[in-house]
Amino acid sequence: MDRIHKNTKKTDKKKDSKRHDKLQSKEVKLKVLKEFYERFKNQKKMQPKIKEKQVVPLCQQTDTNQHNLKTPRVKLRSSSEKCTKDDVKKMLKKYNFFDFFRNETGNFTNDFEVKTISSNKVVIDHATGLMWHQSGSITQMDWVKEYEWKKILNHKEYAGYSDWRLPTIEEAASLLKPENKKTDLYIHHFFDKQQLSIWTCDRNCSNGVWYVDFLNGYIQNFSYYTYYSRPVRSCK
Repeated sequence: MDRIHKNTKKTDKKKDSKRHDKLQSKEVKLKVLKEFYERFKNQKKMQPKIKEKQVVPLCQQTDTNQHNLKTPRVKLRSSSEKCTKDDVKKMLKKYNFFDFFRNETGNFTNDFEVKTISSNKVVIDHATGLMWHQSGSITQMDWVKEYEWKKILNHKEYAGYSDWRLPTIEEAASLLKPENKKTDLYIHHFFDKQQLSIWTCDRNCSNGVWYVDFLNGYIQNFSYYTYYSRPVRSCK
């Protein structure tokens, strides 16, 4: 019996010793983990804070985001409409746009800036919030051919954009200026002088299309003529 009792005591001691070793091992591990965590916290504090990057819309991932666009002074209609001659007269007076016959004293103040984006030239008018193709089509064309030409322009993403369109009569008239001595045209010299007259997207009541004539400085409408295209887009 004494032997059995002694053996039992030895076994219990061994078990206690193992438990103690395990506890010690756990304590050591916890201590190491705490030290590692403290070290990690200190390192994080020492690191400079990195600002989160703002997601830039795809249409602004070119130089144009960096146009420092101002708030447009005037908001012009951008969708096509049927316009009468009286509508045109009222519009010219309302915005003080120049027209050699209808509003000779008009002189709208633009705020032009020329930009080159992906090797493509544009003219931004901060006064109206519009971005213009600096030149336009190199040949005159009818409305159907103009549509096809513009489709290709958008497919190629001129200046990084695919939302180029024909201007309304209001938008196109905003380019009319009293005669420019540098070009002998009624448009600012920032624009290419080859495009003497440009299409708009607006029709008159007899289904003719309004166009702007920079050679003679007025707005007119005809059904069967060919003109140049100078696309525009609204700056978002």
